[in-house]
Amino acid sequence: MKDIDGKIERFISRIKADIKKLPFDYRVMCDLILETGCRVGEIKEVELIGNNFLYFKSFKGGKDRLIKVRKKLYDNLYLFNRKSKRALEYELKELGVTPHILRYFFVFENRGNPEKIQFYLGHKNKKSTMGYIKRCRTRLLSISKGYSYRRNKIDKVREFLRKIFLGV
Repeated sequence: MKDIDGKIERFISRIKADIKKLPFDYRVMCDLILETGCRVGEIKEVELIGNNFLYFKSFKGGKDRLIKVRKKLYDNLYLFNRKSKRALEYELKELGVTPHILRYFFVFENRGNPEKIQFYLGHKNKKSTMGYIKRCRTRLLSISKGYSYRRNKIDKVREFLRKIFLGV
């Protein structure tokens, strides 16, 4: 189990490193999902309350929530231009993940605290949360295998194009 968790943690680290290379607005959106587990659709409606608290209006799960985030993320939320769900999905597709997979990252990193996961994800029913936790390892391990293959393919194409256009 530790070996599987180690592989998943390395995968998450690689994706987070790639996210840091995205344009500012997309990076903030990803950081918000990674830190709060929010749905991508909730990003447009999130309200900044003060003292680093965010208010998420019920989107799907039927539970409004008040969540405290890091000061840097809170400050960045004042500066970013809220992009569409499709735009974020397009940017993340280049990395080989989806916004929903970022929610799985949140679940994996907080797997020892089901109550926190349930609250942050906005689930009314604990069964929904436990389903997320149960599927989390399998889903992320499967995605990480595809990610490595896709990443290698993208790197080879970039190298090929660099040779053709730059003669490097």
